[in-house]
Amino acid sequence: MTGQSDKDSAVKLGKSLNVDAFLVVRVNSWEYVRKEGDNVGRVGLSLRLIDAATGTTVWKARHERSDSYMFIKPSLKDIAKELASEMIKYMPPQTKK
Repeated sequence: MTGQSDKDSAVKLGKSLNVDAFLVVRVNSWEYVRKEGDNVGRVGLSLRLIDAATGTTVWKARHERSDSYMFIKPSLKDIAKELASEMIKYMPPQTKK
């Protein structure tokens, strides 16, 4: 990752959506596994905030969350929602022009 997006694609996407920036989400893990003797549901996400005018990555984060269980598997969807909400709290505040 160079910290740059394809500038032409970023500009076209920004104009099409009428936005100044957009968030690119990558799912790094989405699984039920055994970890240190426990059963866990695990979700990992990477987020990149892209400036639509320049294609530059202005913020990025990567994090993982897991939830252990004995009998009933946790919902990976719920784990992902909590993880995304937590990560977005660390996004830099938007500046007004």
